[in-house]
Amino acid sequence: MNRRLLLLAALFSLFTLAFACSDAPKDEPVDASTDASTDASTDVSTDVSTDDPPDASEEDGDAGVPLLPSSGGSGGLTCTSTGSANLQNGAGTIDYCVTTISGSELKIYVPDPIPDRPLTLALFVHGDGATTHTNNTSLRFHGAWVKQHDVLYVSARAPNGCSWWRPPLPVIEDCNASLTGGADVEGKNADVLRDIVAAVRAAWDIDDRRILFGGASGGSIQLTGSYLPRHGDTHPGFYALMCGGEVPWQAMDWDVSDPALRATTALSFVYGDEDYLFDDIQDCRDHYDALGFPVTEQIIEGAEHCKGYSQLDKVIELWDGALASDD
Repeated sequence: MNRRLLLLAALFSLFTLAFACSDAPKDEPVDASTDASTDASTDVSTDVSTDDPPDASEEDGDAGVPLLPSSGGSGGLTCTSTGSANLQNGAGTIDYCVTTISGSELKIYVPDPIPDRPLTLALFVHGDGATTHTNNTSLRFHGAWVKQHDVLYVSARAPNGCSWWRPPLPVIEDCNASLTGGADVEGKNADVLRDIVAAVRAAWDIDDRRILFGGASGGSIQLTGSYLPRHGDTHPGFYALMCGGEVPWQAMDWDVSDPALRATTALSFVYGDEDYLFDDIQDCRDHYDALGFPVTEQIIEGAEHCKGYSQLDKVIELWDGALASDD
């Protein structure tokens, strides 16, 4: 009789252990719609909370592999419309979602299906005129790479419609006209970029090891002159800076004396030796180098401002190297 009781107890213990160790299904974030359509309307804004959710746990996963530090976001963003762009060299198409955050029209590519891991965020900030955004040029040049690497890609248009380094208001009606007015010294567009990053991190599970930033001309000026000094400590970032750069218009808003904070931000400049912004870019490079940031550069012989090389291809070249260093 005692042997039967012992056997029943052992069987009950094995059943309880097997039930306790079974994996519960995990929720995946909702993907934004990527159905192709005609050009998107830019009038409608999406009301999106920009409060960051608590960071995901960094404890080991079920297989004993450490989880990546990530935003833990989910739910996606609501598209006001969708669109499709042809990739370079006949490499197919890329579908995107259109929405608006803090006055900036975004064109967002979300991998489909979403991989079972946090997504790298790549944010591209156009130069004056905004043609790489409005004509889908950045999507066409960057699309094959972001699709290959399952990168969540955002092309962001300046709130004034044309220029990231000028104030968000008034709206500039003609991007081809001679633009006048001073820089956005109050940092309002830097705050817009901050809101965009926060909204995307809340909407998808974003890999927090490093955000990939890319800029050209006025976009590079905005990133170095305003966004980085105001919000550069918020998230680690790699900055691919084409044909532009500016010494910050203000004192740094965060403790750049902390080497641990500086080490998470790297800047890489590409520009021509005949660029009319040559001196400004070098002053910017020297400024961040003197502060102790990791800084690299590539000077293109005989190249003028944003000419003589493919800015958009260079962004991918630098992003690819940064992404490889994270693996």
